[in-house]
Amino acid sequence: SVVGQNEDVSEQALKAYFKALDAALPRTPGELRIGFDLANGAATGSRSWIAKRLGENAFFHQAPSATINEGCGSEHPAGLAKFVVDKGLDVGVALDGDGDRTLLIDSTGRVIPGDALAWLLTRGLGYKKLAVTVMSNGALEANLPEVNVVRTDVGDRHLAAAMVKHDIPLGCEESGHVLFSDGLPTGDGLLTAWRALCIAEDGGGLSNALRTFALLPRQTEAVVVHSRPPFDQIPGLDGLRSELLASLGEGGRIFLRYSGTQDRLRVLVEGTDSGAVTAVTKALADTIRRAIGDAGNN
Repeated sequence: SVVGQNEDVSEQALKAYFKALDAALPRTPGELRIGFDLANGAATGSRSWIAKRLGENAFFHQAPSATINEGCGSEHPAGLAKFVVDKGLDVGVALDGDGDRTLLIDSTGRVIPGDALAWLLTRGLGYKKLAVTVMSNGALEANLPEVNVVRTDVGDRHLAAAMVKHDIPLGCEESGHVLFSDGLPTGDGLLTAWRALCIAEDGGGLSNALRTFALLPRQTEAVVVHSRPPFDQIPGLDGLRSELLASLGEGGRIFLRYSGTQDRLRVLVEGTDSGAVTAVTKALADTIRRAIGDAGNN
């Protein structure tokens, strides 16, 4: 191009992207009727590629608004869920505005949690290592006994670093943001969905493929605090946490972290019994509140 002039390279960029997708996705889930919500965003340009690969089995849901993420996509999947049920489709794929995350919806309109997607991909692709963040459900370890599940701090950059350090082929956030070591250089919702759909097709449909996986009951609470001492310096917390952990059953866990943007200590509790999870969450939050809570904001 001439110096000082702009060149529109969007068409060339799309062609390069489609070529990369074709290389990463040689197979097409041709037996599934699939609904797509592209969130009026970055993935909209992929509509032609999807239609070419799926033909008459591709259906596109269009939200009333043309604004990115407004009432559509993975941020608002209810519209696509209804579309899937009304059209009698096998599965729905909702991407987010910048196209790096995906949510799957089964034929009944149920939104599939991101951790269930992580389980499906790990099992279906035969991986023996998986990287997830500390926020992912403990059911992954319980339901992937042959897999080394590595947990990282929140954020895809931490997943990416762990994947390189430990030679891990798959990194998943519970939001549906997935990284493949053999995929594109960054998270890509369409790549993620396509691979998951091929696994679902082999498993007799999405619901059937996920029938043996269930999340552990979970509860979270954010306690407003006036200070941020180390957890072992909060009176009574360490002893209580050790005492209550046993009541959560196999795979139960207690995770505490200070918010990076607010004056809050976030409490996350998981266990096999929902009643015990609720009781433990309350006991921990009450202890934190008494010790360092901001009484005027709780």
